[in-house]
Amino acid sequence: MRSSFNLEALGNAAEGYSGAEIEQSILSAMHNAFARRAQLSTEVILDALQNSPPLSVTMSEKIAALRRWSEGRCVPAD
Repeated sequence: MRSSFNLEALGNAAEGYSGAEIEQSILSAMHNAFARRAQLSTEVILDALQNSPPLSVTMSEKIAALRRWSEGRCVPAD
């Protein structure tokens, strides 16, 4: 069975998102498609991703501060 979604575009658009954020974007896209009486499509999912920036962007300063704090204090999670 061949996917009707552009997985490469979706993967690129989801760069930096956590799994939970991607899941919520899919759910949001499903609700949006249903409200528009449209099919769930790559474009609808891309729209949902673009309308909700990932925490890795919105919280980048705090993440960087935590990384600096953890240096020499925590065991790396390689």
